[in-house]
Amino acid sequence: MTSTNASPMHASYLNASLLLKKGRKIFLLLLSVLSISSLTYAQQCTFVSKIIASSVMVPMAGHTDGTLAIEVVDGVGPFTYTVHDMQMNVIQPPTVVATAPFVVKNLAPGYYWIDIVDSRGCKSFVDGDLQTMPCTFVSKYSNVVVPKPGFSNGSFTVTVVDGTAPFHVTVYDGAMNLIPGYENLTFNSSPFTISGLPNKYYWVGIVDSKGCYSFVDVDLQCYTNCTPTKICTYTQGYYGNPGGQNSHTKLIDAILTANGGSVMVGRPGHSVKAITSQQILDFLPGGGPSKVLAAINGTLGTAPYTGTSTNTLLSQTLTLTLNLGISGTQLGGISLSGLVSPAVISAVVAAGYPNTAAGLLSFANDALAGGNLHGVTLSAISDAATAINEYFDECRLYAGPQAIVAVSPKSDGEKDQNAEAKIGITVSASPNPFQSTLHFVIESKVSGSAELGLYNLSGAKVAVPFSGYISAGRSQTVDYTVPSTLRGGLMYMMRVGDKMTSGKLVSASH
Repeated sequence: MTSTNASPMHASYLNASLLLKKGRKIFLLLLSVLSISSLTYAQQCTFVSKIIASSVMVPMAGHTDGTLAIEVVDGVGPFTYTVHDMQMNVIQPPTVVATAPFVVKNLAPGYYWIDIVDSRGCKSFVDGDLQTMPCTFVSKYSNVVVPKPGFSNGSFTVTVVDGTAPFHVTVYDGAMNLIPGYENLTFNSSPFTISGLPNKYYWVGIVDSKGCYSFVDVDLQCYTNCTPTKICTYTQGYYGNPGGQNSHTKLIDAILTANGGSVMVGRPGHSVKAITSQQILDFLPGGGPSKVLAAINGTLGTAPYTGTSTNTLLSQTLTLTLNLGISGTQLGGISLSGLVSPAVISAVVAAGYPNTAAGLLSFANDALAGGNLHGVTLSAISDAATAINEYFDECRLYAGPQAIVAVSPKSDGEKDQNAEAKIGITVSASPNPFQSTLHFVIESKVSGSAELGLYNLSGAKVAVPFSGYISAGRSQTVDYTVPSTLRGGLMYMMRVGDKMTSGKLVSASH
């Protein structure tokens, strides 16, 4: 999608007068010194804070959707911030946030001072200019991977058409909350890929080396085909498909074949591999303490790896390896959050791996080889692997293939006509941006039961302007008056039989 003139973004220091800013800062400092305060002189300490340039969103005239994201360098949370206008009038009362960076929202066009006090009573301030139109460039997204609910393997690629590298990037969710770990990323060239995302709606702010701006909004929510296929996974006792259609031996054989005839855990020099399904069946289930593998490479069924495992970490890591190797699934992309301890998640990330089941498997293999544990124990890693294996256990939860959204939503009503032509359904919505009434023209090459649904940016269905039967080759028109409560960002999804297309609707008042 391209971004041209919608919600332009702009950093405070680019367009404000340097002399005027210095005068205001001196005034603010004098005001701070002269003001009556309950803090003692010893508490009048300061810390550094700054606006994340790639996060600034300038509101359109008459709107209050401007935002400033603030990074605190050496303060101690929680933080209390107060927003003042150019004349130092309070326009947002003191607000407490637990951590930084944080986003100041609901700002109209204007110039702002934000006073910040940390938990020690120390102070800082930043100034942000949301009233000057910045320079802009065009960017667009492609290669969208939509994750299933619970997974964090969503991704998309951004191509910058006429900006100048390097690019500084910040990612928000649909409510303009910063995504942890995605603040002020730097990419030295275009295109670049942003990955490791759960299924949400995202805003991506981009600043190039000249201080010019662009943004893209990308929808990674799963709207269709979200009901996953359940697959029974290996739990040191049973392994197969629902209904026992395939035995555990056949499926293990399939994994071995897909991995070149063997499955290995650990790292070279401290590893063990299986070359037959019977070796795995004989070796597991396992028990005993978690420990590092011997400093050799071995094979199950040979010394020192004969018989049932006496190493819990080894048995659980081998089980996890099998589970992630099931053909046609994406178990490796499931998020660890809420399933394993925060300490293990922190250790996985500290080791340079993603917060996913695949990341945990890599970390467990390092641990078996005597690698850096980043503050956790071998048994804690084993417990985490056990938790993920049990999460997959016995078809209780999904393990299905990636969801496919037929058409990636485009900005400001832009549509991928080629994709719609392939699907056989085309939808035009006008006007877009809309004021209150929408006029849809639906054309389908297939006949069948049909539904036109409207969804908000959180993925909830909010209206059904049309539900009925559509005949192939005949145009269907639908007029719909959007209630005032829904006049924000909307998605439409048109389904005819098993065919589906979608697009974005933009409110002229938002």
